Amino acid sequence: MRSPGECLALARLAPIALLVVVLLPRPGLAFEGFDTQAFKPPTDPDGYVIVEGSRALEGHIIDRLFRFLVGIPPPDEPQPIEVHASAYFNYARNPLTTSERGDRPTREIVEDLSQLDLVVGIGVLPRVQVGVVLPIVLNRDGFDFEDPSSEIREHGIGSLRVDMKVEVVRVREEEDVFGLAVKGFVQTPTGRERDFADNDHRVTGGFVLVPELRPAKFLRVALNIGYEYFDGQIEVGGTRVDDKVLLALGIGLDLAKLTGVTAIEGLEVVAEVTHFTRLCNPYDREEESPVELGGAIRFNRGLFLLVGGSAGLNEAIGAPDGRVFAAVGFTSRLFEGRP
Repeated sequence: MRSPGECLALARLAPIALLVVVLLPRPGLAFEGFDTQAFKPPTDPDGYVIVEGSRALEGHIIDRLFRFLVGIPPPDEPQPIEVHASAYFNYARNPLTTSERGDRPTREIVEDLSQLDLVVGIGVLPRVQVGVVLPIVLNRDGFDFEDPSSEIREHGIGSLRVDMKVEVVRVREEEDVFGLAVKGFVQTPTGRERDFADNDHRVTGGFVLVPELRPAKFLRVALNIGYEYFDGQIEVGGTRVDDKVLLALGIGLDLAKLTGVTAIEGLEVVAEVTHFTRLCNPYDREEESPVELGGAIRFNRGLFLLVGGSAGLNEAIGAPDGRVFAAVGFTSRLFEGRP
């Protein structure tokens, strides 16, 4: 039997012990979210909607900087620098649902997702561009995954993306029919995983190979084949997220060249299909392999405009019941016509 002094000492330690139990991480209770946003626009105006094209922004920043630092005068020929800036808005309905788990029925975790993507791209070398995309979640309306009876409305910053595209083979107007580019990208954990705007505080990255064909003056077709690295694995509601194989196809019709009407030069109708699946055990579950089909009309003549819509073709993460999107921006050639 303990003495009164020992009991008093234990009583004093009880609050500390309780605090330790509460604060220490407990296995299986940590929430792991992932980025459910499949709409990731390119950082140049020559893609389709989110499918990449093979052209990169032109630039001579590195050459100009080197000449400035070592005191070499600029060359006689112009060294333009292309800069692109745009804002993409997209609204998706039901981009994330959970499958049955135990006695829980299928339910929409993210019912409404509105997002604004601020895009900047700049040419640093004649065939090399770098770009940044800052996603801003305007509204995420749905339910708490761990407590489906609790409604959530959130907003905030999404996962910042940085990319670099190298134009390997250039498509010259009216001459070549084949172009090729390679894009590398990194996505940083700046969003909140509970909002499904972040990959559980993990940095992801990968590459995309972009072959593009122009079989006719008015027609272009691009294929995107890529890989995204994911550190570890996340499982939410029976759906696993890890390394991905990225696949996409874009088709564009130049209306001015198709019809011969010069007044609509720069106007293009595009269609695309986007898809990814797990690198390991691909197509093991439909929920892990979304397919989305969309189309848009776009204008690209310095001023950049785009409006369109898409929908998921299956019940999978990131594939919404419907999506509408629009974009406005501009592309400028700095130092054009002067060294």
